[in-house]
Amino acid sequence: MHIKLVSLLIFMLIWTGLVGFSLEAQHFVYLLAASLLTLIFAIKLKILPQKNLFRISTIFYCLWLLKEIVISALAVSRIAWRKHIILQHSLEPIKTIQTSDVGTLVYANSITLTPGTVTLSVEGKNLLVHALDHDFMTGLQTGEMDKRVKKIVK
Repeated sequence: MHIKLVSLLIFMLIWTGLVGFSLEAQHFVYLLAASLLTLIFAIKLKILPQKNLFRISTIFYCLWLLKEIVISALAVSRIAWRKHIILQHSLEPIKTIQTSDVGTLVYANSITLTPGTVTLSVEGKNLLVHALDHDFMTGLQTGEMDKRVKKIVK
């Protein structure tokens, strides 16, 4: 029951992001109906998680990742606005400390969400990452993101 309630709230947030926020009662009814319909489809298709994997530390990770996304976006903007663009791109394998497929997935997607880096492939514990600039790759090789993902996915 707890999972379904959390899922309903998440669906409501997603629908709010898709259609916008309004204080009108009619808008709230449509939002609730769309969220309930999405929940029913998710239950029928059996795509809801079986146990709650949410931890409070996940919120802190998302905030940290958002900060990293902004910092990387600014760095990519600086590169793009240079008068003479000289890229020092790199393509290297990054070894992960993740022990689960979910952890590896979250880590690979976090790398890709950060501007200037893309995870091209995942083979076991190795991720093939392309970085727009060598500084982005150096940041990944420190392993800070990998350790933070490891804390939230156990």
